[in-house]
Amino acid sequence: VEELPTLSLIIPAYNEEDTIEMTIQSAFDINYPEEKYEIIVVNDGSTDKTLEKVRKYEEDSHITVIDKENGGKGSALNAGVRESDSEVVACVDADSRLQEDSLKHMVSEMGDEYQGIASAMKVYQPKNLLQKLQWVEYVVGIFTRNIMGLMNAIHVTPGPLSVYRREKLEEVGLFDESSLVEDQEICFRLQEQQYRIGHSSHAEVYTVAPSTLKGFKNQRYRWYRGSLETIIQYRDMMFNRDYGDLGMFAIPSKLAQ
Repeated sequence: VEELPTLSLIIPAYNEEDTIEMTIQSAFDINYPEEKYEIIVVNDGSTDKTLEKVRKYEEDSHITVIDKENGGKGSALNAGVRESDSEVVACVDADSRLQEDSLKHMVSEMGDEYQGIASAMKVYQPKNLLQKLQWVEYVVGIFTRNIMGLMNAIHVTPGPLSVYRREKLEEVGLFDESSLVEDQEICFRLQEQQYRIGHSSHAEVYTVAPSTLKGFKNQRYRWYRGSLETIIQYRDMMFNRDYGDLGMFAIPSKLAQ
């Protein structure tokens, strides 16, 4: 029987009253030994009913709720990591739905080789044309990340679900609280220290995609600006053979986009 590590599932939430219960329920339903996992929900100063909805679950011994002033997603994730004493932490967006076996796949594939694992991210119940186009984009993204994983050139560990070895996160200084794309920045920083990041194509997670052009534009602006800032921050990795295909191919191609 495989010995699974202890795991803390961290859910940062800011004004997610419409989706937070879906995310928490999917976290309860994961296929993982009950005595080995906990759920930490961090309410990052929400102004809607997010905290009220989360409080309903507090009676369950598996869940811890942290209520803090708004400080951004990076600070919420860090509050969750500091609360955890598990070997592995899984970071999950509060508008995502986990599949039952996703975490088992990721932790199993992590082994001793990887310090972080990216998930196979899909669009949750696409309804309009914009969401359906993003559904296609995300499926292609899974295929691309698979190839990048084989090349040891993953450039982002997606917010909807990624798994990290907790001691390595602490070693590199936790998430950057000022970054627009903390999931990409931490992926670069871990690999800057020569830690390997993998990709699990079997670890599916469904995330709610923007349904309006305004929401889509705002999301992509944040992604592209944050990505550019991260590349500038880690420019010494670009075209640097010490970082293999990540430095020679993945980062330059990301800049070209």
